[in-house]
Amino acid sequence: MVLFMQGDSPIPTNEDELKSSCEYIQEANHCMGNYTEKCTTPMVRELMDVFMGDASSQLNEFCTPGSELSANFLQHSECLSEVYPEQRPCLQDFQAVIEKVVDKATSNEDRVPTLCCFSDNRVDLFAGCSGYNRFNQCVHGVIEPKCGAETVQYSTQMFEMIATTMPRTICSNFQDDSCDHLLPSPGTQPEGSQSKSALARLLSAFLNN
Repeated sequence: MVLFMQGDSPIPTNEDELKSSCEYIQEANHCMGNYTEKCTTPMVRELMDVFMGDASSQLNEFCTPGSELSANFLQHSECLSEVYPEQRPCLQDFQAVIEKVVDKATSNEDRVPTLCCFSDNRVDLFAGCSGYNRFNQCVHGVIEPKCGAETVQYSTQMFEMIATTMPRTICSNFQDDSCDHLLPSPGTQPEGSQSKSALARLLSAFLNN
């Protein structure tokens, strides 16, 4: 997913661009499956299958030329591509949160709650977002004025297809009353290439291209 965040607008807007993107998607999907098969325990493989099985089949459908999923995507993709550059502040906020999560000063007990605060997708986006659902609020606040509510709804479905149901499952019992002190303040600039975390530096290399 991070790979597709590169450039001014990495969102494919026609069949040829979609085919090119799908080559990366299928390669990443194969790599993940190969890794879990060779390097994880049977219990982990079973858990991965529970969380990733449906997403994997949807991605295969998405990358099948002429499928309903790919046709629906191309109906919305041009507008999504046009507004993508305006989402840069949302991605910077995303960087700052990831840096907080991987920071050694952040306790293990706070890592998952911090991610739940930032990207919890349990709320009905059309009935009013949670005050702490910052990433969704930010992205959809950019998309809806120019592309409409239907595109917002579709982008939410696409995000869940990519991220799987894992965030929703993990965060299902999460209470957001602790988010004020867990999340970095809105507008916090990420350390980027200066971060002590290798993961944060890698993320910065992708998002700043």
